[in-house]
Amino acid sequence: MGEVGVILEVVTAGLAATLYFAAPKLPPNPIIGFRAGYAYVSRKVWVRLTRVSAVIFMCLGVVVATASLVLGDLAAAIILAVGAVAVLVVMM
Repeated sequence: MGEVGVILEVVTAGLAATLYFAAPKLPPNPIIGFRAGYAYVSRKVWVRLTRVSAVIFMCLGVVVATASLVLGDLAAAIILAVGAVAVLVVMM
């Protein structure tokens, strides 16, 4: 990943932060936000799930960017892969 990876992860964390604050203003939709079927039960559920997933992606972005700088690219790639699988498992 190197410096480009760090930049991409910081951008990812920034976009997740934007989504966190924008979620209450957005209507539930299939493009932006949490998109599992049960998220559309109500607007309140969709906003909450979208905000939780945004926090998870912010944390993952910061962890991977830090790991890339401190531990190197391979460790950051492994952490990213494990984190992505963990996010999928938690959100199901």
